[in-house]
Amino acid sequence: MKRTIGLLLSGILLISLSADASNQNRIRKQITTLVVNLSTAYKAGQDIVVKKNVAIGDFENSGELAKKNRIGETIRELMTAEFSRSAIFNVIERKDLVQVLKEQELQMSGLTDPAAAARTGALLNADLILTGSVSQTGADFTISAKLVSVESGQVYAETVTVAKKDMLETVENTRDMAYVQKMGVGISINVPDFTFKEDENLFYLQPFGAEVKYRFSKNLMIGVGIEKISANVWHSGGLFWTNVITAKSGTDPFTIEAQGYSIPVNLYLNFNLSRRFNVFISASAAFNQVNFSGLFNPSNGNGFGLNEFGPILDSYVYPSFSGMLGFEFFLNPRVALSVKGGYAFRQSELTLRPMWHIPALLALDPLTVDMSGPCVASALSFYF
Repeated sequence: MKRTIGLLLSGILLISLSADASNQNRIRKQITTLVVNLSTAYKAGQDIVVKKNVAIGDFENSGELAKKNRIGETIRELMTAEFSRSAIFNVIERKDLVQVLKEQELQMSGLTDPAAAARTGALLNADLILTGSVSQTGADFTISAKLVSVESGQVYAETVTVAKKDMLETVENTRDMAYVQKMGVGISINVPDFTFKEDENLFYLQPFGAEVKYRFSKNLMIGVGIEKISANVWHSGGLFWTNVITAKSGTDPFTIEAQGYSIPVNLYLNFNLSRRFNVFISASAAFNQVNFSGLFNPSNGNGFGLNEFGPILDSYVYPSFSGMLGFEFFLNPRVALSVKGGYAFRQSELTLRPMWHIPALLALDPLTVDMSGPCVASALSFYF
C-alpha cells in the first residue's frame, strides 16, 4: 500500500513537472532571444572588454489582463535572470535602483525617458538602463524592451510575441517561485528529530542540528548537515552485577546509552501546491559517530568505573538511511517552517567484552542494537 501511494505521488509530481517545464522553456527561449538581440545590437561596432553595469527597471502593463496579472513583474524577473547569465553585463541590485529613485524623488516609470534614465544611471554607476512594456495583442502578448545607453542616450529596442496561454501559466508559476525557487544557499536549524520506540525506556533523539542547503531548481534541493545524537538504545529490566571494589553484587535495571553526532546528506524533491506551501519527499544517508556506555538505574553505587557507569563500550561509526514526506510553509520569501515524518533505518553491532563484570551482557556479545523506527522532525530555514 505504501509503495503504491509513493508511486502515485511520484507520477503526479513528474507529470506536473513536465507540463511546467514545457511552458517555462517556451517563454525562457523567447526571453533569451530578446536579450540576445538587445546584446547584439548594443555590441555592434564596439569592443567591450569590461562587463557593463545594467539597471533593470519596471515593465509597464498595458491592458486590463496584463495589469490584472501583473505580467510586467514576471517579465522583469525573467529578464533579470537572463541578463545575470550574460557574459557582458552585470545586473545592478534592484534595491539600489529603488533607493536612488526614492532619494531623487523620481518614479520608476520615468526611466522610459532617455534623459531621466541617463541621470539615474549616472547615480547608480550604471552603463545601461533596461525598461519595457507588456501589451495584449489578440490571443498573444507583445513584450517590448528598451536598452538605454547612459553615456550616449542611444536606445536599443526589441520586441517578441508570446502566446497568452503560455504567458499566464508562466506568471502563475513564477509567482509561486517567489517563495519556492532556485535560491542558492539556505541554512536550516533542526529542532528536534525524534524516533519512536515501542519500549518506553528507549528513545533516539537528535535534539538540535544545522543544515546547509542548495536549491538547484524549483523542484530539486540537496543538503548537508550535522546533528547531535542522544539516545537510550538498549534496556533490560534487571541484570546481575558485581562491584569488585566493594565486593557487593545484585540485580538492577540496565540501560545502554549513546551520545555523539550525525552528518546527514539529504536529497529533496519539492512540489509546490501554492504560493507559500511546498510538499517534499526527502531521502537521507548519514554517517554517525557515537560513544556507547552502560548505566545501572538506580545505580546506588552499583556501577563499575568512573561515575558508576560501566566502561564506555567503544566509539562506533555506522551508517543510517531515512525516507520522509513533509511540508514547508514560507512565512516570507526567505524564511520557512517545515515538518516531516517517515522512517529511519539504523543498526549497530556492539562489542560487550568491556562489560566483563556483568555476565548476562557477556552472554549477548556481540549485541546488535536496532535504532530504527518511525521518526518526525521540524526545521526553521533561511534562504539567501
